[in-house]
Amino acid sequence: MNHSSSRRTDFPARKMPVALAAAGILALSACQPAAPPTVGGEPTDSTAFSTPDSLGDSDRFHPNDEAVKASALAAGRPEAAYDLHCEVWSLPKALTEEQKWANSLGKTWLDGHGVTCPDAITYPNYFVQGFEPGVEGELVVALENFPGAREAMPAASWDIMDHVGRKYPELNKITARIEGSQATHEFRRDYWETTLPIGERTDIAATKPYPASELTGQAWADEKFDQWLTLLGAEDVSDLTATFKLITSWDSPSNGHLRVYLDPSFINTKLVDRDIEPVEQDLRGIATTILDNLLLRGPELDQVTAVVTGTGKGITVSREDPYFSVNQ
Repeated sequence: MNHSSSRRTDFPARKMPVALAAAGILALSACQPAAPPTVGGEPTDSTAFSTPDSLGDSDRFHPNDEAVKASALAAGRPEAAYDLHCEVWSLPKALTEEQKWANSLGKTWLDGHGVTCPDAITYPNYFVQGFEPGVEGELVVALENFPGAREAMPAASWDIMDHVGRKYPELNKITARIEGSQATHEFRRDYWETTLPIGERTDIAATKPYPASELTGQAWADEKFDQWLTLLGAEDVSDLTATFKLITSWDSPSNGHLRVYLDPSFINTKLVDRDIEPVEQDLRGIATTILDNLLLRGPELDQVTAVVTGTGKGITVSREDPYFSVNQ
């Protein structure tokens, strides 16, 4: 029943709340959005992007740029955020319908922060320089080439998606790039949707339901597990955190039921402190995480069981669990 396949590895991982921290990969909250992802999803180098004419310096910057910068630096502002009062920066010229779309997303993001330029926002968003249309459904965000910009790409991408994703359902992904560099970072809508409150995800499922799988049995279990790993950007279980690394196989005992098996070493593993994270709590965290991640993308998935092979220890979590209640 072991299964793995080639998957993308550019999604950031998220952290579980305190109760599930040792077991978790991502933040789960029925009432509040998760915090911006800060781990995983390392930026990659790509030659796919070049700055279009619409983003030339003459289009974006005011003639007094150098004077504004000199004054700000003298006052102690970081060079990457010198335009605090938005005296210089402007959106790129919209020479095409696609650029108009990109600019509208950029303006929505700025409006959400109550500002008119990125430098008026705190780190890491002040690295943002401009917005470009990519392939259909893709927004390309250009960041200034300053120290720290590469590390800022994941969080800045998350913040932009979180501010514009609801208004623009056609936005499927954000690709951040650093000007004059080949470094890029991709942040996908499907990952962002897993960070939304349960109630908001329920509304999405009602208005834009994802198709249920038509597979059954082991083929269905393989599909769900592959879907879960792909969503997290994991090549296989060895890329996961904490005791998730100890998943060895999976199956489906009945329709809509995914069961994952953990190595017997799970009981006394050193990957977590068992005094803080007891076995039962850890198992519940694993089952809850998987179901939470697939809540939207796997509408036919009703329950997940995490079992320690050969021990009789297991926990099952279903959509009826109070954790998944909109009113929690």
